[in-house]
Amino acid sequence: MLEALAAIAVTATAGSASLMLISVAANSSASTTNEATAAWLASSQAEKIQAAVFVLTPGEYTGINTPTGFTVANSTANITGGDAAIQLVTIAVVKEGNEILSVEFVKVDR
Repeated sequence: MLEALAAIAVTATAGSASLMLISVAANSSASTTNEATAAWLASSQAEKIQAAVFVLTPGEYTGINTPTGFTVANSTANITGGDAAIQLVTIAVVKEGNEILSVEFVKVDR
């Protein structure tokens, strides 16, 4: 009888550990998918901004279409001591209120 209880305990522990691993793997997969989507969205927004007519700082460029749950925001700022024709652009990708990715780059009025 004692051996049977020990076997049940070992099996239950192994089962719980397996379920925890599956849960961790699922969460990791979702996180990786969100990060890959955010990188793609930020890249797409940056390409659109680089091709757009220069917007005076402070300003905002036209946004891109995003998948459900994601938003992409952009803002501009002058570079300290810099030329007014050079600006720092910040792109933030947010999913359900949580910022997934933020990138900055320089745009020049040519």
